[in-house]
Amino acid sequence: METLDNKDFASVESHVKAAEKFAAAPSRTNSAQVAKVALEQDPFNLDLIEEFHSEDRRFNFSMRICEAQYQCKHFKDAVAVLEEINEPSDPGSALARAQLACRVYAAAKQKQRALKEFHRAVDGREFDVALRTWCLARLDLQAAGALETAKSMMERLADGDERFLAQLGTLEDLVTAENETSKTAAESGRSAPLWRKLRTWWATLPLRLQRLSRRADGSMRQCWRALSKLGGSVGQLCKSISPVKFSR
Repeated sequence: METLDNKDFASVESHVKAAEKFAAAPSRTNSAQVAKVALEQDPFNLDLIEEFHSEDRRFNFSMRICEAQYQCKHFKDAVAVLEEINEPSDPGSALARAQLACRVYAAAKQKQRALKEFHRAVDGREFDVALRTWCLARLDLQAAGALETAKSMMERLADGDERFLAQLGTLEDLVTAENETSKTAAESGRSAPLWRKLRTWWATLPLRLQRLSRRADGSMRQCWRALSKLGGSVGQLCKSISPVKFSR
């Protein structure tokens, strides 16, 4: 059995003295403990979360929680979260809240509240914006039995404009064709007949042309801006170059 000599003892002693003392973890303060218990009892209370004292951050976080509950089909929970979201002053945020509220209330089978939020989302808006709301909420409104009333709102918003009514009708034809195609494919196990695919293509043709026209207009505007910038740069370059003097 080997024994330790004085040299070994000195080495161990030096290591012990050089080692840092263990620092005990700080204990939780009373205020922190109270906040912890409060959050455990009410984890969705944003007033208890320091990071969300900003109204914008509070609104965005609440909207995400509400939409997550909606996507998970927890409609009662989505309604509970939605009712805690205050009406924002920003027009864009107000529109986003109304669109989500319409879908949530409709999914929860609260027909009148869904129609009220749909009216808020489309009233006084451009028809293109209202049409987007219609597309987002259509299935939920149909499930809640509020589709025809919401469609009447859209027709009144179109105010007899044939172009707007055609867009609305095209979307309805597209949904009808898609439902028939899905039903046929599910029953037969095969893809839809060619004539139905052609009908769907024809129904969406006006929207496709409109989207193509917008893209073309956007591309032309970008080209003109680029040419304008290039012309300005060339002009500045010409001005910066001093004229060359030729000696005889």
